[in-house]
Amino acid sequence: MNKDISYLTISDTHLFTQAALEIRLSELKELINNCIQHGPAISLSGRLHRIDQKVIPPLCWEALMEFVDWGAGIIACDPNDQFNYLLADSNHIEGVLRLIMKRLDSDSGQSEEQASLKRQRQIPSIRPSKKHDDSLALG
Repeated sequence: MNKDISYLTISDTHLFTQAALEIRLSELKELINNCIQHGPAISLSGRLHRIDQKVIPPLCWEALMEFVDWGAGIIACDPNDQFNYLLADSNHIEGVLRLIMKRLDSDSGQSEEQASLKRQRQIPSIRPSKKHDDSLALG
């Protein structure tokens, strides 16, 4: 079996949680289908992502079953905790995460660039300039 397996980060998990709150199931499935259909060739022999069913909302889990339908993922059961997980092509999972982020950012009214900057670093608040004395004594 492939040894190059990545797991969702905490921010990826939060992104799926936010998606479940703000995006309908049909739209999530459409995002996934578009990513798989128009993305790179499907490969389960390269880098894979493991997504545990217990760490993402049920709505997102249901949408991710599109990977199985396309042959871009497989479902397995962890014998230790009896939960299912999805093994899917990392390129497609990363593409789906980018599309979800873009979709959520567009709802918030921010451009993708602005939202990306805000996520990467906290912009320090700008202090108001000191009040200048506008009254000049004209002689």
